[in-house]
Amino acid sequence: MNRKLTIASVFRTITCSYRTVGAVLLLAVLTGCARGQSVNPLIPTATSLPGSPAPTTLPQEARKPCDDGIMRVSDVAAIDAVWRDQLEEPADLALAWHDDAQLVQLRVSCALFESGFRLQPSFFSAQAQALFAADTGETQPVNLDPSLVESLPTDSIDFGRIADALFEADFTSDLRIDPSTGIDVRINSAQ
Repeated sequence: MNRKLTIASVFRTITCSYRTVGAVLLLAVLTGCARGQSVNPLIPTATSLPGSPAPTTLPQEARKPCDDGIMRVSDVAAIDAVWRDQLEEPADLALAWHDDAQLVQLRVSCALFESGFRLQPSFFSAQAQALFAADTGETQPVNLDPSLVESLPTDSIDFGRIADALFEADFTSDLRIDPSTGIDVRINSAQ
C-alpha cells in the first residue's frame, strides 16, 4: 500500500513539474514574441483596430480621372483633353478598312487595367454596308440607307458641355458612370 502512495505522490510531483515547466515555457515564448519591447494594450498599433478605414490620399495627390478604373461624373470634362488625339489612329484604321468610312459613334469609358480613358469609335461604310469597331477591328454587317446615316460632327463634341448638362440635371460629381457602357456620343435619330 505504501508503494501505491509513493507512486501516486511521484506521479503528482512529475505532473506538477510538467505544469510548471509548461507555464515557464509559455511565458518565455510570449516574452520572446514581444522582442524586448513592452506591449501595452492601451497603445493602439497598426493592427489593433479591426476594420479601420483605408488610408486617404493627401490633398496634393488628388484623384486623377479614371485612375482607379472608375469613371465619375467629375471625370467627364477631362475627356476633352485627350479624345481628339486618341481618335487619330482609329480613324486611320477605319479609312484603311474602307475609304468611305465615317465616324457614327464614339464611346468613352475607363481603360482596362491602366489609368486613363478608352475610346471605342465606330465607323460606317456605305460601300461595305457594315459598321467597323476600330478598337477591336470587328465588323458588323448592317442594312442601312447611306443617305440616312450622318457622320458624327467631331468639331461639335464637347465633353465639358456634357459634364455641365449632367451637373444641371443634379448629378453629383462623385456619381459613378456605368463601366460597361461609359459615355456614348452619337447622332440622335428617329431610327
